[in-house]
Amino acid sequence: MVALSIDDAPSAEVTPEILRLLAQYDAKATFFVIGKKALANPDMIDSILAGGHEIGNHTMSNRFTIFMGRDRFRRQLKDFEKIVPLSGKPKLFRPGGGFIFDWQVEMAEKMGYKCCLGTLYYSDMQLKSPSIVATLTIMNLGPGKIIILHDGPKGRTVQTLEKLLPRIKARGYKVVTISELLKLKE
Repeated sequence: MVALSIDDAPSAEVTPEILRLLAQYDAKATFFVIGKKALANPDMIDSILAGGHEIGNHTMSNRFTIFMGRDRFRRQLKDFEKIVPLSGKPKLFRPGGGFIFDWQVEMAEKMGYKCCLGTLYYSDMQLKSPSIVATLTIMNLGPGKIIILHDGPKGRTVQTLEKLLPRIKARGYKVVTISELLKLKE
């Protein structure tokens, strides 16, 4: 099994295409949602959950987490929970920018969160080639890996998944949520 995570969700343009591909390949994903984007696209939250996927907290604004003080960090997590239903058990959190201080991890854990980073991330937001991102991911694929992609930009994630999902399936891997992967490690 490998876990797929989609950061910076949801968007009205890209999320439906991602969900379509996940359904086509019987794959599940953890969507790390930005609260402000959820407010703008509430129907996409329903669609994500209806597809059997899970939602994790990516804060309200997706600013770099390391630039947040204690009060702002706590407020970002709490405000998110007021508007977005968290489906993972434990609640999942991914820091904006991928960096986090120890005190932030400890605070998030006290609030019932598990901080989740990833093991396969090839800068899909910067690389302009879905083929390269898919190839690098496949080259380093292995049991228990967590793939990070982003909801955007301009359809590149959809193109990456079109190349990646059939190759993952052909290698005999099942694509699951992070919570499903964590259950195996218990």
